[in-house]
Amino acid sequence: ALAIRQRCLGPDHPEVARALNNVGTALSSQGRHAAAEQVFRESLAMKRKVLGPSHHAIGATLNNIARSLRYQGKLPEAEAACRQAIVVLEASLGATHPSVITAVTNLVALLKRQGKDAES
Repeated sequence: ALAIRQRCLGPDHPEVARALNNVGTALSSQGRHAAAEQVFRESLAMKRKVLGPSHHAIGATLNNIARSLRYQGKLPEAEAACRQAIVVLEASLGATHPSVITAVTNLVALLKRQGKDAES
């Protein structure tokens, strides 16, 4: 599906970025978190290029990157990605949107895993 979208729509298209994100999700569900991270980062770069830096899809992909990093044990990097996701999602969707709540919940879990209970 990804190759077809790339061929038909070109390499820098929102649908190609979304397909990449789906590949990353599939890799993550298989426990292939390093590979998922790379695909999510590719999707993120494409989304930033075609959607701009503040689109809610950027925040969702940053949250996916944070999750992949967390599963790899890269907690400080995961925290940074999660914080970026929250900023983008709040700005684009509002503080009470379910996607923002999910990202904040993920951040709290990351902070607790790092022993940063006071921040959580």
